[in-house]
Amino acid sequence: MESVYGGNSIAGSNPAFSAAINNMRLKKYFILFFLVLFSFLLSKDDASAYIVDFSGDILIESKNEKSRKKTAIIGRSINSGDVIKVLENSICDIRTPDDKLFIRLDSKTEIKFLNKKGIREIHLKNGSLYLHNINLKNNYKTYLFANHSQIYLLDSEFWISVKDGTTDKIYSIGDEIYISDRYEGRKILLGDSYFREFPSMNKDDISMIHATSNEIYSINPNNPEENFKNEIPDYTFIDFITPRKESEVFNPLLFGDFSKDSSLFKRSESDLIPMYYANTNVNIEDKKYGFNIYSGGSYLYNSYYNNIVLEPYFSFDNFELIMRFDEYIKTENSSPFINRWVQGGGNPIYVNPTTILSKISYMSWFNDKKTIYMNIGKLKNLSFGHGMLLHKYSNSYNYPIMQRTGIQIHLSPKNKYSYSFDFILSDISQTFNDGGLIGAHASLFLSKFFPLTIGFGYINDFDQYSEINIDLEGKSNLEARQVDLEYSLINNNSYKLNLIYEWDGIFYPDVVHYIRNTESNPYEPVNTTGTQGHTFGTKLSLDSGHKLITVFHGNQALYTPYYFSSTYDFEKIRTLKFNDQNYAHSSNKEYLDKFCVGGDCNNDDVIYLSKELYPVMANGDFVFPTIGGSIQYDYNYYNKRGLSISGMYLIDNHPDSDNSYYLLDFEVFSSGGYIFKRLNNYKLYFHRNFTSDNDLDNNSENIMFGTILDINIFKSFKLYLDFQNVFYDINEDTIVDHVKVFSAQIKYEFK
Repeated sequence: MESVYGGNSIAGSNPAFSAAINNMRLKKYFILFFLVLFSFLLSKDDASAYIVDFSGDILIESKNEKSRKKTAIIGRSINSGDVIKVLENSICDIRTPDDKLFIRLDSKTEIKFLNKKGIREIHLKNGSLYLHNINLKNNYKTYLFANHSQIYLLDSEFWISVKDGTTDKIYSIGDEIYISDRYEGRKILLGDSYFREFPSMNKDDISMIHATSNEIYSINPNNPEENFKNEIPDYTFIDFITPRKESEVFNPLLFGDFSKDSSLFKRSESDLIPMYYANTNVNIEDKKYGFNIYSGGSYLYNSYYNNIVLEPYFSFDNFELIMRFDEYIKTENSSPFINRWVQGGGNPIYVNPTTILSKISYMSWFNDKKTIYMNIGKLKNLSFGHGMLLHKYSNSYNYPIMQRTGIQIHLSPKNKYSYSFDFILSDISQTFNDGGLIGAHASLFLSKFFPLTIGFGYINDFDQYSEINIDLEGKSNLEARQVDLEYSLINNNSYKLNLIYEWDGIFYPDVVHYIRNTESNPYEPVNTTGTQGHTFGTKLSLDSGHKLITVFHGNQALYTPYYFSSTYDFEKIRTLKFNDQNYAHSSNKEYLDKFCVGGDCNNDDVIYLSKELYPVMANGDFVFPTIGGSIQYDYNYYNKRGLSISGMYLIDNHPDSDNSYYLLDFEVFSSGGYIFKRLNNYKLYFHRNFTSDNDLDNNSENIMFGTILDINIFKSFKLYLDFQNVFYDINEDTIVDHVKVFSAQIKYEFK
């Protein structure tokens, strides 16, 4: 019998490729979908900026339209030359399409916005505003003009007021601010180079600046007679000035200073979609192209390898690509091959497409409006709706023993509110064998007057057995659907409180026969073609990026929340020895024969059981309805650092059973040296999917944990460490194995 370890799960040979490619089941659907997608990708965006949020009365005066005055709505475009007036007791938030410039206009403020070739100008006529500009990969030079000063924006963040006609009052929060007057060229340069030249100067001491018709000068921010702290809006101090106490965060070493996390850039799940590559160790944002080389050693399951990795990357306009060509050189002849670069077996296509596809680490393409994203490669932490069906699914764990290349597509408007659509394919190469997990989810926000979001999701694993390299008569086409609702109870500038509900249904390809032990009948037979679960609870989202979900679960027999989770690829097919003394086996022998080699199950023969069959045939878990609760906490700051913790506890809702089940997930990541300067990136994770409190024999099954470290040694040299631990039956002997993956490599960056 050929093991999973030596087959497709290690980018193995694919003899059926040439025949299957002609009748690939998804072909016509992909063609139709991508034709629609490309029509969006070719569209252009002419808006200079747009409104992301507002309250009160806002007027937009445009010289380019017959209707010269327009009121504000979320998502409304602002064109070059438009004048924006914020009336009393009102505010307005504006963002540019490239997400490099954010402006908050305070009450009784008027600006004129100009967008010329490569230049943005904000002319502050009256009032005050907060402004944040990001210089990284910014194709525009941005300037602000006030009564007595003009400011050139790089990595700049400040609040400015011209309410006093004689003085521009400027409060600098960011790293750099370049101010000059409008007449004689006097200026103040507050950037990194300035403070390197004058190390005795404290940046905070010159954060407050006055600009008049005669001079530009800093004032003492600690002198109440000079400073203007009482004029600065509270949101500026709350979000950027006041450091939080250590007791207010879980661990300052993990996240750094939360006070630096700007809540003015709105966060949502959709904002993070195109940035999932942040967990890779390539910073493609900094360069247009480059090349990295890794060299070191690896321990994969029970064998040692020497390995070398070539990693080119490329970025051009709306396209980004990271390839990872890794080769593992055996140190012992008995060790299995990791990469099978050629197919053999008489295939007309000599190069193995599965292996070639697996070397796409990350590929991204987005349209000019940034409303459509397509990612190809290693997918991470994908969820639909409230995450009760598809929950933080990833196709990249246990690499390189398992090599997969997925597709992810996301569509949403600029305001991220009205609708969204997501599509995923777990592994392109599995479609060659009529397998693969696909999913789609669409959501629609009805109205701010009735703030209900309705979502619908669909998931289909075409054949859970597509990666098993043995001949079985049985297959399992597993289908799932979901409906999710979210109603906004409270929505203000500090937090959002929503009611959430989700219905999930699993539909089996065949009738599942199982038994359960009740007081009246120790062998009570039950038949079903599917199962379902209901979830109801609350979601609290803070504007600082924290999210807390608490819910109640009510499930039919055989249903488990988080059905397609991070461990799904390891538990969709599990093995068990046939036992004719087990009534669940003997009463279902004719059906189980399809999942034994040779089509006939005898004592101690291995049965290959899909996810819906294994619990009832192995130990009788989940044969009764269950109830319970779960809690989930997430913090994510633009994929720069974050923490996720979730736990669930379920009990059988039947008087004849006292079984209980639990799961626990934990993940933390960060980049940019938040623990110590040389630690560029790190990730620590632990995933424990459902297990029974009563089953101590399989206490290690469905567990994953590991860590990834990317350490700067000196310029251009880094140490890359990857520890992975997965527990599953890798060699198909019905015994759970501890599969270890450890890599230690030196990385050299060509710049």
